[in-house]
Amino acid sequence: MRASSFARSRNSVSCTVTGHALPQPFELFFELSGAEPSHNGNWALAALLVPATAWGEGELEIDAPVSAKLLSNLATIQEIYEHGVVSAPPVAIRVAGAIRDAAPSQPNSASFFSGGVDSLHTLIENRETLTHLILANGFDILLRQDKFFSTVESLARKAASAFSKRLLIVRTNVRDLYGKTGVEWIAYHGSVLAAIALCLDEFASSVLIASTYSYEDLHPWSSHPLLDPLWSTETLRVVHDGAGATRMKKVEVVAREPAALSIVRVCWEELDPGLNCGRCEKCMRTMLALELLGRLEQCPTLPHRIDERAIGKFALSEDAMLYWREFLGYPMDSRLRRTIESAIRTQEMGFGTDYGTWKSKARRALVLARHMRDDLAAGLRMLGA
Repeated sequence: MRASSFARSRNSVSCTVTGHALPQPFELFFELSGAEPSHNGNWALAALLVPATAWGEGELEIDAPVSAKLLSNLATIQEIYEHGVVSAPPVAIRVAGAIRDAAPSQPNSASFFSGGVDSLHTLIENRETLTHLILANGFDILLRQDKFFSTVESLARKAASAFSKRLLIVRTNVRDLYGKTGVEWIAYHGSVLAAIALCLDEFASSVLIASTYSYEDLHPWSSHPLLDPLWSTETLRVVHDGAGATRMKKVEVVAREPAALSIVRVCWEELDPGLNCGRCEKCMRTMLALELLGRLEQCPTLPHRIDERAIGKFALSEDAMLYWREFLGYPMDSRLRRTIESAIRTQEMGFGTDYGTWKSKARRALVLARHMRDDLAAGLRMLGA
């Protein structure tokens, strides 16, 4: 795989991607609003390493200079990928040159923001040093979801204003490229976050990626405390933040901040209107966490009533059960405790069930189908269909 024809403007970077698995060139871009992008090829290396590895390209060639520090970390990055994230052999890396004496970046510090518990926790705990929040369009929210992104952007601007930060918006088509890889989201979202961070390596001295799991629950995941810092360069420090706190400890931090409670967004469904459906597992687990802390009624973005009957119908994933088991360490009434214990036991025995009303199920299936359609369409475009 090769990245060539690099171009840069005051608000964007791009390159042309070619490879054995690509019947036609792919124009990869990252557009920034609120910051000027990097002059080097670090971002392309991070964005293309997983596709090159997953497609068995054998070699990744970057026709732009790359950080010497980042190059020195690539062997470790690829070893971690091979033994738990992508499960594919490493590729040879060739670059136009190594940058050893990079100019210092501006003294800015940014963190990724989604409105979820993890990103809010990172914002609150680092409020004294953070200068910017980063909101990505084309990442978890697809480029075609204009109306949904507009809703989330309004939320992010509210967060930035409440905590006296500036908002950076990044728009990218990188997910179209990943559509053909067959690699799951959990295997590449970390490298995409790293690519966005590296677009800012002349603008910021540090970029924080909020942890998904605590140290005690670590497992193969493309954003990981062992992996994220390896994307750092001579001028940019990439930080995996918050792994010292469990999910409930993070919720406790968020629950103490009225400004944070007013902007909680945990739901992945594209809702019109609203931010959270209040019925899916992610919504319900966040509602329950806030209820156990006596703060649910202070959160305007989530319903204030928990349907205990729905809990017993959840199809809990292995990852989700980590959070639900944590609830059992908090005081609650005996009926709710039995319901949660029963849901966990049911899933442990392999008898998970579906959940939600037929409308919720249909909406969830429609959103999933749209994501699958977009990924398939991206793959077909690259096949020349």
